Amino acid sequence: MITHPRGASSIYNRHPGGKADGFSDIKKIVRLVWKNWYLFAISIPFFLGAVYMYHRYTSPVYRGSVTMLLKSESERMMKEVNLMEGFGLSPEVRKIENQSFIMRSQKTVGEAIKRLDFHISYFADGRFKDTELYHSAPFKIKMDKSHPQILETPIHINYLENGRLKISVSSESSVLHRFDKRKNVDRLDPFTFEKKVKIGDKIEHAGFAFRIVPNEENISKNVGDYYVKFHSQNRLTSQYRSKVAVNNYREESSIVFINATGHNPGKIER
Repeated sequence: MITHPRGASSIYNRHPGGKADGFSDIKKIVRLVWKNWYLFAISIPFFLGAVYMYHRYTSPVYRGSVTMLLKSESERMMKEVNLMEGFGLSPEVRKIENQSFIMRSQKTVGEAIKRLDFHISYFADGRFKDTELYHSAPFKIKMDKSHPQILETPIHINYLENGRLKISVSSESSVLHRFDKRKNVDRLDPFTFEKKVKIGDKIEHAGFAFRIVPNEENISKNVGDYYVKFHSQNRLTSQYRSKVAVNNYREESSIVFINATGHNPGKIER
């Protein structure tokens, strides 16, 4: 009788060359999945729902880009081949870097913000996610710039029946800013404010003074809940400087890319 040595069965379960039988491994995986099928039945819908909720209620970040060609002041600068002493840069490269710095400077960004009127932000007040509205709210705020205004505090505006509005504000502590003088003037103690008004009425308090007028372009949207915030020039300038990047196409190139990011595509395009 011929007997096989102990452990011989493991030899017959392998392919020539000592490699394990892949089919056996697949069978083990299938048995494992079948045994724990309920875990997959629970986890797959859970993760799909989590992905949906994330995209549904998280504000997307948009990115805008523009390409610019910076021209030299003279042909001589374009043809210059000697490096600038102490910097290791050609005059053209140095000029591009200077222009890039100027584009992101406090003064340049501040002037752009003044022209674009970003000092008042409008939002649609949603149950799970608030949406910033840029030139698409059904109303406009006419601020009294000589009156102190609270900064970064939501001023809620709710449309009621018969064209009336309910204005409500609740603040723990607010900075007061004079927009005509472009400086902070005081702080306001905690307060709660609520009042029903008509379109065009002046809403006045120690912490704000403004009127709400219709936005004729979006007058049909005059339903729902909204809120606005006032922002100082300095805060906006610092905020947008951090969002703007200026990069050269390549070394010694006059082409630069200007990129900006934000949650509102309308503001980025501006």
